[in-house]
Amino acid sequence: MTIAATLEDLAVVLGTRSVDYGAPAVAFDRIARLWSVVLGVEITPRRVALLLALMKAARLAENEDRPDGWADLAGYAVIGSTLATTAAPFDAV
Repeated sequence: MTIAATLEDLAVVLGTRSVDYGAPAVAFDRIARLWSVVLGVEITPRRVALLLALMKAARLAENEDRPDGWADLAGYAVIGSTLATTAAPFDAV
């Protein structure tokens, strides 16, 4: 599969997840607020993206032959990058 095709597939997955779970900025803000309460420290939506990406990296370290794991890792990186460059909620596609 080419990089372009992989990115197109990722855009479709992110769009589907937005329909299922809400816009990433809203969902990651919700996760950040919940984690902040549980951990007793402020967690930002960008930090949520980073921590979820690290979780995927840890799983991939166990089995690197999981294309869906690589796609998830890339998705969290895209969301984190978008959160870092926009102040307002965004659409995944």
